[in-house]
Amino acid sequence: PIIQDQTSPNLAHIPTTNILTYSEDFSQSYWNKQSNITPTYNTTETTSPIGTNNVTKLVGNGTDGILRASINVTGVVARSVYLKSVTGNINVKLKDPNQTVTTLTLDVTTEWQRFELSEDNGTGLQGIWIDDIPASGIYIWGAQLEQQSQATAYIKSDGIAAVRKSSTTNLISYSEDF
Repeated sequence: PIIQDQTSPNLAHIPTTNILTYSEDFSQSYWNKQSNITPTYNTTETTSPIGTNNVTKLVGNGTDGILRASINVTGVVARSVYLKSVTGNINVKLKDPNQTVTTLTLDVTTEWQRFELSEDNGTGLQGIWIDDIPASGIYIWGAQLEQQSQATAYIKSDGIAAVRKSSTTNLISYSEDF
């Protein structure tokens, strides 16, 4: 669970949009799979971080990846994705498809982890790129691209951008200080 102190915004309730239109099905043509990437959607080998059978297994060659580029949004964005290794610890890269700013090398284990890359890409087109996928494979689920400085709680998109509007306000003062 995401827990914040009283002075911080609750990340689960910040209004946001997951700009990616397919955040769980990486077999869609929406996702650009480089030549040596083989996706298997709805693999029965593992479940997602929320226990569903909608995980994609990606098998690569150690140098190619999967990406979604050319998304028309400028300025600061937060990219995030859940990854899990098929066997042992491996390194993959999370980056912007334009390769203009940061590339993060991720230590992916056999447990689900959410990785995030937030940065200002200026006026260029945006996207997300998971690269250097090994032949042993990785599991991927829950990709998100938001136009803000930090990733918020994941929201699924399935063909259209997913929007979360501000939904709650705690009206009780000092609700945690009894």
